[in-house]
Amino acid sequence: MESNAEAAHPNYVAIWGILVAALMVSLLMAGMKLPVVTLVLIFSVAIVKAWLVAAYFMHLRYEPFFIVLIVATGFACLYFLFVGLVPDVVFHAASGAGP
Repeated sequence: MESNAEAAHPNYVAIWGILVAALMVSLLMAGMKLPVVTLVLIFSVAIVKAWLVAAYFMHLRYEPFFIVLIVATGFACLYFLFVGLVPDVVFHAASGAGP
């Protein structure tokens, strides 16, 4: 027998609204004058948005644990990619070099 939490469908429109609001916050943060803080905040918002998409639109919130673990491994690789690229982006922009 299913519980009410499993039987209820998520409110996809509300989740979409949260994703759009997070996009607007990310765009507004892009104008900040502190590049390191900006990158950390924008990547943090991106991680939250990725979690919302994975949890609700990909239905991982309702899947068995091992499937969630496989997807979490991909997110861990993405995290290390972000951490590896932040110094290149920050120091390239700070050096005044062109695009």
